[in-house]
Amino acid sequence: MTEAIQSKAIAGKVARVMTAIRKLPKDGNNTYDNYKYITGDKVFELLGGAMAEAGLVALPSIIELNTDSVP
Repeated sequence: MTEAIQSKAIAGKVARVMTAIRKLPKDGNNTYDNYKYITGDKVFELLGGAMAEAGLVALPSIIELNTDSVP
């Protein structure tokens, strides 16, 4: 399979997931800066089934980690 055909096949699978999952509800709350967000666990919980049905898998990895002190 050529790279172009692979890319098209993957794009079709991603489109199926996007159709199945229309909205991701925010389940976290940052009280310091006063905003809501969706946690990584919730993203994988909601997307995992739809991705598996489409034949996709997500393999998370940490490329870089920075820590800063907040005064």
